Amino acid sequence: MIRSFLNFRRIREGLAVALGLLVLFLVNAANAQSSNVAVTASVVAPVSTTLSGGSDGAGTLNFSLVLDGSMGTVNPNTSSSAGLFTIGGGAGMLMNLSFTTPVTLSDSTYTPLTFTPQVVGDTLSSNQSTAPALSSGGKITISSTGSYYIWLGGSVVVPSGQAGGTYTGTFSLTVSY
Repeated sequence: MIRSFLNFRRIREGLAVALGLLVLFLVNAANAQSSNVAVTASVVAPVSTTLSGGSDGAGTLNFSLVLDGSMGTVNPNTSSSAGLFTIGGGAGMLMNLSFTTPVTLSDSTYTPLTFTPQVVGDTLSSNQSTAPALSSGGKITISSTGSYYIWLGGSVVVPSGQAGGTYTGTFSLTVSY
């Protein structure tokens, strides 16, 4: 009988411990909380560039004939010969701008010439005449319609005694988010 009493006592103590642990678990579970976080992703339109304008309508900036010992100039704000880049991207997005300056124009035989670009831009294609100057390493903001317009002009100085010929080079414009 003493042995049964001791076994009963152990069972009772074991049940008390188990009940205590269950109560502790239930209290902690009742105090648990969860939170949710909204996750969104905004997709931005890809960057695009289209070259047009220029003396040939395809974006070629042609100084035509520049006399020996003089300077040829294409004003990007006023000349219909200015090159035109139409930049496309996400409306209102800030973009990085970089371009080559100066540009070497060469003829395989003669001393190269230097083209010094003048670049202006605006969010409206109708604002060529008032478009402000842009600098390489600067930033532009795409319009609410997803466009930005950049006009290219500049100058070429032809030193006295420069050999005649056609001198060509490449102006590179890069825009990125």
